[in-house]
This record gives sequence, structure tokens and C-alpha cells, in this order.
Amino acid sequence: ADVSHELTTPLAAILGYVETLRMSDIALDDATRSRYLRIVNDEADRLEHIIGDLLDLARLEGGGGSLRQEPVSVSHLLERVRHRHAPTVAERKITLTTHQEAMVGLLVGDQNRLEQALQNLVANAVRHTPDGGAVTVTACTDGPTVTLRVDDTGPGIPEDQLQRIFDRFYKVDES
Repeated sequence: ADVSHELTTPLAAILGYVETLRMSDIALDDATRSRYLRIVNDEADRLEHIIGDLLDLARLEGGGGSLRQEPVSVSHLLERVRHRHAPTVAERKITLTTHQEAMVGLLVGDQNRLEQALQNLVANAVRHTPDGGAVTVTACTDGPTVTLRVDDTGPGIPEDQLQRIFDRFYKVDES
């Protein structure tokens, strides 16, 4: 049911906007048409990511797939986060700041999975930060350990829900 809901939400948005765009009796100006097409594209990307996440999860649970260990540029990760969320934060007037300590250059890990995790955390932070708020992504070291941290000015997770944050498909607000 949770997976079905996750897939249905972007699909419903895509179908609704495409239906509107196809209506010949409605005159849409170029700016509105572009905005609708951008929303359709964003929702299709979201759907693609959800499906990819489900395939990754199935592969990992089935014992297939593995995490690669390779040098990963932290500045490249942070740049991709800024680029990916730029349209949304600009539209909602959210300040997205990234900070990288001078000592942080490379870390070892699976670049795709690290980016996926960081993008998901930032997407959640942006989604739950009020318009005009701030999201900050920081990369710092503590000895040989690199820490990637995401902070936001959103309401946070209620204390009584924290023990469930790693439950698969769990959401604090079911609506």
C-alpha cells in the first residue's frame, strides 16, 4: 500500500497536467504551459527515482548488488545537491547553503549511493522547510571520518516518532 501510494502521487500529477495541456478549449499562455511541462518533468523524474529505489532495494534484499568503494569528491557531491534543488529552493525562496571544511576533499564510498542518500535527505529537508527558510549541508571531518550533515529550519521530527525514522516506507504524516 505504501509503495502504491508513492507511485500513484507523481503519476496522478503527471496525468492531471498532461490532460490539462491536451485540452484544446483552454488557452494557456507560454509561461503557464512551460510551468506545467516543468512540473510534469519533475514528477516523471520523481517517479523514475522511486522506481530505481525500489529496484535497488529488491536487489539488495535478494543478496544481489554491492556497494562500490571508490574515491568520491565531496565538492562534486555538494555541487550536484545544489544543482538538483536549485529550481525548488529558488521558487520557494529557501536558502540552500553548502559548506565544506578545507580538510574535506575525498571520501571513500559508493558515489551513486552516497549521492542518493544525500539527495534524499536534502529533498526531505527542502520539502519540510517553510518558504523563506534555510537548508544547510555541511561536510566536516573528525579524524579519518567524514560527516555529511543536513540541517533545516523546518519543524523537525516529533520526539515520539524518532525511533521509527529507519522503518521502511514509514512517514510521520500519513496524509
